[in-house]
Amino acid sequence: MSFRCKIRMLEIKEEGKAERRYWITFVIEESPKEAEGNSFFEKGRRADGISFDTLPTIKPDTMALADIKFFGDPFHLNYQISNITLI
Repeated sequence: MSFRCKIRMLEIKEEGKAERRYWITFVIEESPKEAEGNSFFEKGRRADGISFDTLPTIKPDTMALADIKFFGDPFHLNYQISNITLI
C-alpha cells in the first residue's frame, strides 16, 4: 500500500552498508483523501523509512512530496520513500 504524501524529514542518515541508501525519520504532514481512515498514513504519524533516492543535500526539517509505501508491521512502522520532490 502506498500513497503520495507531504512529509517533513526530521533526520537523514546514509546507510554505510549500501551505496545511496538512506534512513529517514519523518512526519506525515498531509495524506491524500484515498488514505483517509488508514492510521499508517494519518497526519502527524512519525515513522522511519528507507530511500534509495539521492539525498546528500537535503537538510532536516525539509518538506517534500514523496511516495510512501508501508512495508513493516504495526510495531516497527517501516516505510519505503521514493520519488522525493522538495517543496
